Amino acid sequence: MPFRKPSPFTALLTGFVMLPVLVASSFAVFAEPPAGVVGYACHDHRALVLLAYDGAKNRKGWAAFGGHGEKDERIADTAAREFREETRCAFEAPLADQLQGQPRSVIGPFYSYVWQVPFVDAEQIEKSRCGTPGERNQFIWVSAADLAHAVRITGQIKAVQAAKDKNPDRNYPLWFAGRIALQQAMQDGLLPVDDSVCQ
Repeated sequence: MPFRKPSPFTALLTGFVMLPVLVASSFAVFAEPPAGVVGYACHDHRALVLLAYDGAKNRKGWAAFGGHGEKDERIADTAAREFREETRCAFEAPLADQLQGQPRSVIGPFYSYVWQVPFVDAEQIEKSRCGTPGERNQFIWVSAADLAHAVRITGQIKAVQAAKDKNPDRNYPLWFAGRIALQQAMQDGLLPVDDSVCQ
C-alpha cells in the first residue's frame, strides 16, 4: 500500500493527542521524587508530633508534610522546602543541608525525614499566611505514643493541642498513605513512639 501524506487536519489532530502524552512522559522522566518531613517537639517532657489536614482528593485526613520534587532538587531540598511551605514558615529548620545524609524512610517513591522542631502553638501556625496556606490547615499536635497506637490499630487520633478546635473529644482520621509513611518512620526507628526521647 503506498504511503499517503496525512491531511493537515489529521496532522493537527495527532499533534493535539500526542502533545499531552509527550509532556506527561517527559515530566515523569525528569520529575524529582516526592519527600517530606515529620516534625516532632519536646513539650513539657512529652514527645508531640505535628500533623495537619490534607483536603486533596482521595486524602481528606491528617498526616505529616511533604510533596513533589521540583526540577533539579535533591530529595533533601524537596523535603525541607515542602515542610517549610506546608507549616507556613513556622520553623527555621530543618534546612536541606541539615537533612542531607540523614537517615530517611521510604514508602514507594516517597521519602520521609524526621526532625525535632521547637514547639509552636497550633493556633499560631494556623494564623500565618506564609508558605502555602491553602495546602494544609487545622494543625494538631499529637502525642507520639497515641500516634503509634493510631497508625497500628485505629487510624484515628485525639489531639493534645489543636487549632480551631472547639470539641476536645474529636477524633482525627489519618489518611491512608500518610498513615503508612508515619508507620514506616516508626518502624525504621526514626520517629519517637513514646516520651523517652524527651526525658
